[in-house]
Amino acid sequence: MRNVPDLKRFDQMGIEPLEYDTFTISYIGYFTPQRGLETAITAFSEFLDSVPDAKLLMVGDSNDDYITDLQSLVSEVGIENNVEFTGWVDFERVPSYMNASDVTLCTWVGDNLDSECTLPNKMFQSMLMETPVVASNLRSMENLINKTDSGLVFEQDSTSSLTEAFQKLYNNPDFRKKLGHNGKRAAESKYNIHEEGDTLVKLYQRIL
Repeated sequence: MRNVPDLKRFDQMGIEPLEYDTFTISYIGYFTPQRGLETAITAFSEFLDSVPDAKLLMVGDSNDDYITDLQSLVSEVGIENNVEFTGWVDFERVPSYMNASDVTLCTWVGDNLDSECTLPNKMFQSMLMETPVVASNLRSMENLINKTDSGLVFEQDSTSSLTEAFQKLYNNPDFRKKLGHNGKRAAESKYNIHEEGDTLVKLYQRIL
């Protein structure tokens, strides 16, 4: 069963007015090397060459050493003024950050079956919030993006591929809106806990 959102719970969450008056990209979740965050930071630094006021939100937490490594990379490429590490936020605030973002990231990397089967719940949550997703080309994530037309896929570990995705979305606000609309429609009609529950019940009924 996929880790999809509860529509009723999301509807009950209030949206904070988090205002970022510029193109905003966010990663939301736990920070580990498997998430490909070094590639995200490096690609964002290249994106700033053409969009110097863009913002990268790093929403979440990790062990102190890894956070320090990521912050050191941000300093090394000289983009401290454009990157915000929020620290851990309560789940009830996650929709507010997605709502404030123009793009959300699922930059996972890996070369094994577990990685290929990865479908982070933040992908479905972003879709529900009408925020386009940029995901790496791990099989399950790529299949979801292609099936729902809710974002863009880039080649994992490729800075240039990710930068190109940022640029395409920045240059095409109507395209972003279309992807967001597609994602919300897919989440409301299929990728939610009610629909997943019905599918599971029908599977058990067939087995019995």
